Amino acid sequence: MMILAFQFLFVTFSQAQTPAAWKRLSKAEKRWVVGHLFVAKRAYRISLEARDRATKLEQDARLDHDKDGGEVDAFRHAYWMARLTQSIGRKKALKLGEAHELGNYQDYLSGKVEEVHLPDSMSSVMDRWNNRLGAGIGEGCAHFSKEQLEQRLIDEIRHGRARKLRKNGQGEFLDCAGQRVDRSLRTWRKETCLIPTGR
Repeated sequence: MMILAFQFLFVTFSQAQTPAAWKRLSKAEKRWVVGHLFVAKRAYRISLEARDRATKLEQDARLDHDKDGGEVDAFRHAYWMARLTQSIGRKKALKLGEAHELGNYQDYLSGKVEEVHLPDSMSSVMDRWNNRLGAGIGEGCAHFSKEQLEQRLIDEIRHGRARKLRKNGQGEFLDCAGQRVDRSLRTWRKETCLIPTGR
């Protein structure tokens, strides 16, 4: 059985993904793929789709243009989970989201930057919140087109239902007392303040 699983993985990732894409996956994400062989290719395509849509929204006035702890980051996670839920179901989607967050912790331990900074505890809390929001919306809006889903998620973000990390006008991360948090320090636990989006 294990040999068949690895043969399937090889075919799946050689046809739809590059070997580099497989190498970028964390151990937890690879375990998810092995446990979900028949939906892994779809999940990969949706992951790319979510990243592309979020990148386009960096220039869109409906969100705050912030891909690192801001509303665009919140959108990327929520859209990813919403589309995955529509395609493969809520449980599988959330398990992949959790595998990604476990991978972020491993990236932190190895010193690997995620977007701009090392992953940290509050970024992970934010991502999990937005993953659950997206999965819930994907489940409730199973018939929505990609465009309808995007607009619904933007509305949810603008109404404060997603979460982002607090920053000042210079883009520096802040704690809940308004003091600057030094993201360059190599610690997992950061005191960055998690706040509702739409502010």
